[in-house]
Amino acid sequence: MSRMIPQRTVNALRAQVNTSLENFGISCDLYIPTNLATTEVDDIYQAPVDYEFTHYTTTCYIDWNPNIFRLKALGLFVEGELPIMVYLPYEATNDSDALVDIDILRHSYIAIDPQYIPDNQEGAEEYELVDIVLDKFHDSVIVKSWKAVPRRYEDASG
Repeated sequence: MSRMIPQRTVNALRAQVNTSLENFGISCDLYIPTNLATTEVDDIYQAPVDYEFTHYTTTCYIDWNPNIFRLKALGLFVEGELPIMVYLPYEATNDSDALVDIDILRHSYIAIDPQYIPDNQEGAEEYELVDIVLDKFHDSVIVKSWKAVPRRYEDASG
């Protein structure tokens, strides 16, 4: 993808996506890791307690049961299990109530009010963002799409 979309167009589309997320999305707390440089990112023994996070407040749209045809159109070929899709904006509110641009990383997670969680996800209120979905599409310039899984809580000792 050439990413030859003019910045004014990107800004206008992001504003429309933000409006849609405000109208149809749910409020969530977003936690982005700040110490990825000091930890081994691909270490299979890493646990959530090994990371330090910065807290933001934002809105997100969650597709709890995406359509298999939609996933194939996105280049996701899954067998036996449908992923949870999370759509997030490029801006969020920090703890100082300032709207800031954010760069969401792998191992970030969102915390959702239990009233918005469907019955088949009972017991999980936090979801880790494990893989970006729309990385090579032009839509990735406008909205971030992630695959999410319920967050695990065990410490590094197992």
